[in-house]
Amino acid sequence: VQADNKKRMIDNGRRTLHNAHTSMTETIFTVSIDFAASVAASLCRRLSSDEHGQAPSLPDWVRIRLGTDDLPDAYRGLPVHPDHQRFSVVAIFIPELGWRFTKLWGLAFGLESAVVAFNRFPQLGIAIARRCALSLGAAYFDDELSMEAIADADVSQVGLRLVFQLMGANPQPEKGFKPTANRHYLGTSIHTGDTPSCGIIRVQPKAATTAKVLAKLDDILSTNRLSRDDAGKLRGDITWLFTMCSGHLGKLAGPTLSAHQFGDEPELQPLERRQLEVLRRAVAFARPRDIPVHPCLDVVTRVYSDASFE
Repeated sequence: VQADNKKRMIDNGRRTLHNAHTSMTETIFTVSIDFAASVAASLCRRLSSDEHGQAPSLPDWVRIRLGTDDLPDAYRGLPVHPDHQRFSVVAIFIPELGWRFTKLWGLAFGLESAVVAFNRFPQLGIAIARRCALSLGAAYFDDELSMEAIADADVSQVGLRLVFQLMGANPQPEKGFKPTANRHYLGTSIHTGDTPSCGIIRVQPKAATTAKVLAKLDDILSTNRLSRDDAGKLRGDITWLFTMCSGHLGKLAGPTLSAHQFGDEPELQPLERRQLEVLRRAVAFARPRDIPVHPCLDVVTRVYSDASFE
């Protein structure tokens, strides 16, 4: 059950060993938040001008901004072709009623191949948007990102939305956000407003992400117990949080989280508890990461004064 009370079936098939019967010849290609910095650095290299021997500067019309969109209902955005429905019948056991059979509208859950298959759809849409609509777009499954470089035109997001509309998966209007210099994507706060002046893009965890991790660690430390489910979730959150901010620091408690994720003893040992205490301190003091995308620009010194200063 998700935060909005929407029920979503998710199972990677590992505990039931279903994946042991799946032979994969394909892997998943998605993006990270560093995509924004990589594109911005490429734009800065191509658009910078060196006039009169001064430091290269960007044209006045360059404003790096980010917009986001969400495809409709993830897996369920891929309906099964009518000719294939006879192959999409699943058996469900209902207590006191027995086995019932029903058509599955969408890709089957619980198999590794289903995740790979679903990712092909947004990747195809992004490839079309880039080549046919000149969109600086990217996708992390059903979460789409549009980068804009022109101050007063949202060409990337317009192109991306048009492509997915024509593909039959029009992004959800209520989950679409116009490009701005501050945007959340994949649990990360990204700021691009300092690119023209300072030549940097700043990334940091969302406040809600940090608060969630701290609350989970506090609960674990107060009970001195770390369940398998909590260890798995915390391991994912920690890896993501420190990947965007502090490099490999999040691996500090990796052995503890792995041991409890795949073990049967939830009780924390003294050394494990100490590792989680240090990890909590590191999370609480995590600092933003500034990624240089135009290192030739001079460092700007900002002086803030009182509003009444004349």
